[in-house]
Amino acid sequence: MPDENKFDKLSEVGYTVRPCCGLCTHAQFGIFEWGTCAKHTYQHKKHTGDPRQMSINVHGCCKDDFKVSPEKLAKKLQSFIGFFTEE
Repeated sequence: MPDENKFDKLSEVGYTVRPCCGLCTHAQFGIFEWGTCAKHTYQHKKHTGDPRQMSINVHGCCKDDFKVSPEKLAKKLQSFIGFFTEE
């Protein structure tokens, strides 16, 4: 069980977890902090072929296409889920 005093202090200082690629339904990550976005593609200048999924970092976020993944939210934030805000 999480320490109540810790969560009280986090609330007191205005701690929040904001939208980021690591919590988005469009993001795909392996074991590292770098992955791809299934929503956005681009044509790579150096390589030919089909457009590529955009490379992203787990901490980043685009301005209008974030869609929270309830599964990722629960798995990654666990007891900190109450600090998540989309604002």
